[in-house]
Amino acid sequence: MKRRGFLKNAALAGTAAMLPSAILEASDLKSGKSEASSTNPELLNNPGKAQLLPISKVKKPVAIAMWDFSWILRHHKYGEFQNWDRVLEELAERGYNAIRMDAMPQFVASTKEGKIIEEFRSPKKDWVPALWGNDFAMDFHVWFHHNGMIGGHIGTAANTAIDRDLRTDYAALMSCWKENKKPLVEWIDTMITSIAKKAADNKIVCGNTEGWGPIGWYDHPDLPWDWVKESAEICVDLAKEHNEYKFICTSNFTHPQFSGMWEDISWHRMITDRIRS
Repeated sequence: MKRRGFLKNAALAGTAAMLPSAILEASDLKSGKSEASSTNPELLNNPGKAQLLPISKVKKPVAIAMWDFSWILRHHKYGEFQNWDRVLEELAERGYNAIRMDAMPQFVASTKEGKIIEEFRSPKKDWVPALWGNDFAMDFHVWFHHNGMIGGHIGTAANTAIDRDLRTDYAALMSCWKENKKPLVEWIDTMITSIAKKAADNKIVCGNTEGWGPIGWYDHPDLPWDWVKESAEICVDLAKEHNEYKFICTSNFTHPQFSGMWEDISWHRMITDRIRS
């Protein structure tokens, strides 16, 4: 199916509170398990005709994939998102039925003078990755813009791991995890319960689009993904104890560029089935 229009319209929607009904059904349509017999798969080709479903109306939790900026910044020749059709099919194959897509407000806002910049250049220098870890220097174009100034400040982050021995860091991390797993799990359980209670008190739903476990991790021969998966399994079960959690992420690495996670289809199917049950 052609999904370029779906991705564009999903970005234009610009809200995590409304989910296109088409993507909610995508993985069920692929497996033939959809309960909504009236769902038309052609809505993925014509997203403008799809109804937006408030997240508060979702009966069962959705398994949401965190795609941050990668869906557009890696949409180029040799990029992991070069073929949107294929990547969305593969995402549905893994059981995800919702997506978080960052609209990159720092690129869509007008300047102080009201100038609209429609093309940006992200250079790659020496061996340092380009913007957000890209392997190539690239140009990208803005599809839409914001007429006013967007408040707040855009932060910067330094990649402090360039000159570090990741094997040593990983060994220290695993030692800490082994020694402190029980209090860490109790801490996150308390946090999840607190959020669910606040949601219940305010008669709203809650969830997470940033994954459990690490914020940043690497595909590296010496760095396994086991502890990232373990974190997800622990926290998904904790979140599922609360009916208020209606959108649940598995990790920050549901992108095809993280091949160590992406290629484990059976694990994704297992954890997303657990979320959506």
